[in-house]
Amino acid sequence: KLILAVILKLLTDCSRWKNSRYHVVTEREILWLAGFLEGEGCFGTWVLSAKPKIYRSPRLVVTSTDKDVLDKASILLGGTSRTKRVLPSGKTAYQVAVGGAKAIGWMMTLYQFMGERRKSKIREVITKWVEHPMGKGQLVKVWANAIRKI
Repeated sequence: KLILAVILKLLTDCSRWKNSRYHVVTEREILWLAGFLEGEGCFGTWVLSAKPKIYRSPRLVVTSTDKDVLDKASILLGGTSRTKRVLPSGKTAYQVAVGGAKAIGWMMTLYQFMGERRKSKIREVITKWVEHPMGKGQLVKVWANAIRKI
């Protein structure tokens, strides 16, 4: 609960979130998003290659054929929405993705509401992210370590 409270405080107090382009996410919306992502979401690490180095970036991705639902998720996540592909059924699949620190923030926010399989994946992604040689700041490492102990 403490992690959720801290993140909600950061999201609502940060001046950039008060800008009309951003949506201040409510607790009810977080719960809706957790349920949607439990069924349709993917938590993972994508490999980015910038030779000679290889970077790993945390990603949260959700795909659905329901554009209105994806649009809502896009607003809440602050991610970009795009058309992924046309399925054999003829339906269009849409996708929303967020990456980096924003994805980690959402993973930490949603963690307590997810099932065991998703929690395990989130712990794995956060662990890789914290241990990455680029470093992410002490406060985030403290939060990540707290999640690992849950």
